[in-house]
Amino acid sequence: MVESLRRLSVDVVEGSAREVDSVILVLDIEHPESLLAERYSCRSGLRRRAYENEVCGVAVGTALATGARRVVVVCDGRRLTFGQRIRAAGMVRRLARRIDYECELNGEGPVETSYAVVDTGDDVARVRAAAAPAPVVHN
Repeated sequence: MVESLRRLSVDVVEGSAREVDSVILVLDIEHPESLLAERYSCRSGLRRRAYENEVCGVAVGTALATGARRVVVVCDGRRLTFGQRIRAAGMVRRLARRIDYECELNGEGPVETSYAVVDTGDDVARVRAAAAPAPVVHN
């Protein structure tokens, strides 16, 4: 999926650290059955929470260190079952909200946060549009 984004001319990390406009966080869940289990258990909840804590810490740290104005959280849902995609969407939504909140508390300026679960190749274009720099308007 990262290659697909690069083909659409989205820079994953380019330029100096202070020139990054968007941070794209791609979650390619390797073992979906452990994170997106159908039955909730104490262990699966702890595993999911630990994963969310780690991802949130990395995303917030990267966004604040680079001065990014946008954070896009993307989950590759092409290999997930329907039920796993639904649970992944909830997890990604919670992550995006939490990243937004943490950046707002610890950051110097507003950070625009969005999320997506990619199901098809067409969804990659939507992600690109969300991550693209906003046009500069001169008055």
